[in-house]
Amino acid sequence: MDHAAVEASLASIRLDIIGNDRQCDGIARLYLAAGEVPQFDIGTQDFTTDPNLVCASHYWRRRLLDEPTVAVVAECASWLAAHLTPEHRETVCEQWSVEFADSTKYLVQPMDGVVPFVAELADGYLDRSGLQMICLYHACKLRLNYRFEELLTFLDAAPIAGIADFDDGSPVFTALRASGLLGSRTRHTGYALELVERVWTSSARTRASVDILTDGLDLAPPFDGHGELLRRYAAAAVAAYSGSHTFLYLLARGLYICGDYDDALHAIDEAVQRIPSSSDTSDYLRVMARYRDLRHAISTSRDASAAFAASEDRADKILSTVPERIEQVEHAAAVVDRHGTLSSSMTRIVLALALFGCAAAFMTASSNAQTGHDLGLADRQWQVVVLGGSLAIFLVTLLGAAHFVRGLGRRKHR
Repeated sequence: MDHAAVEASLASIRLDIIGNDRQCDGIARLYLAAGEVPQFDIGTQDFTTDPNLVCASHYWRRRLLDEPTVAVVAECASWLAAHLTPEHRETVCEQWSVEFADSTKYLVQPMDGVVPFVAELADGYLDRSGLQMICLYHACKLRLNYRFEELLTFLDAAPIAGIADFDDGSPVFTALRASGLLGSRTRHTGYALELVERVWTSSARTRASVDILTDGLDLAPPFDGHGELLRRYAAAAVAAYSGSHTFLYLLARGLYICGDYDDALHAIDEAVQRIPSSSDTSDYLRVMARYRDLRHAISTSRDASAAFAASEDRADKILSTVPERIEQVEHAAAVVDRHGTLSSSMTRIVLALALFGCAAAFMTASSNAQTGHDLGLADRQWQVVVLGGSLAIFLVTLLGAAHFVRGLGRRKHR
């Protein structure tokens, strides 16, 4: 493989043009196909515009996708020690560890195999930054798979505790411990939040430590003030690293938990716009699916909240008219009572008049029947009986009709 020609081609790539990182990935694939390791050196920690650093990132990421083990991470750390200037090594090692762990979290090696491997390398094969890179890579995979108890056990293991410099206040490993405590079933929330504040106020705080810290708050089970704390730290991270779509996503998560749905929707939309073009379509689709799910949850919650607010407004309006409605009902009841009294009195008058009329008609008809000379006595008596019965039937029918009509009136006014 002509390394000089490949490196010249790599140097000509302009990463300020969207999509040109694919050319870096293409060169990384050439190294992999040839079975060669890149020979170029890296003099910056610019993860977006340095073609050498971008190409090396693609190369080692693909190596780990093929074999996601701490042994390959050790090779990567050794390569960085030989090809990256010392002042940038800690930053690059940390950032690559976090990114590579996220890409290969689907496979986690047993701790009883990782700890002896690290202890063996600590005898002089790797420097401190290389050993920390291996520990950080494995610890991040444990965290991303919610294995918080195992993460805390790993950080406390004899060789790891010394490498992590926890007692000396290493921000990235302190952030990992805080993440483990926040997610642990034993729920040491108070102490974990003390560690969170310690990392945030540290002058040695790095991008990787902020990433682990904010993501750890997002992964933690709910606790008092959880959403507000995530929102506050994520907003500060967005201000410090304005180009990061990851921190915008975490800000949207915090706002969503707090119920600020409009601001959360704005934050997630901006996060989607800032996702960089990727040479790996699956990587892009994975991030997009995660952001799409959050956006859907925010939109659904916002609509539900708006519907609930509208129903509360309608309920308030209805309740505000209750006193007036009660007054109207009381007035109507009084009117009905008066109407019912008048109706009863009128019915009694009508019935009295009808009774008087029937009595007068009966007496007149009886007198005529008794004075009639054309009929015999029995016929005249029978005529009187029939007349009296007819009037009685008429009177009963009149009483029944009056009672029925009055009942209908009362039911109508209820």
